[in-house]
Amino acid sequence: MRPILLTSITTVAGLLPTAYGLAGYNAFIAPMALALGYGILFATPLTLLLLPSLYMAQHDLGRLIRKIPGMENYFFIPSASDQAAAGDLVGATADAQRQGLTPRP
Repeated sequence: MRPILLTSITTVAGLLPTAYGLAGYNAFIAPMALALGYGILFATPLTLLLLPSLYMAQHDLGRLIRKIPGMENYFFIPSASDQAAAGDLVGATADAQRQGLTPRP
């Protein structure tokens, strides 16, 4: 999180002189610098705070729905064993492609 914040802050700080005409004014570059600066200022907290919150809310909602009788298989929440099996499938697919059993994408 720290590198993302530092990169965003330094980028916006670097755009300030161009955006507000402190080092000269260019009618074509200044609006673009303003748009970039404010876009980064708006998108950084949105990306770092809102998106993880939405992912957690989706995860919690899925777990809540799975507790309703008859809805056990409505959402698939992978477990560690499912993820390990998926890793094995990737290797098995590559082996099958080498043997010519499946078409290459």
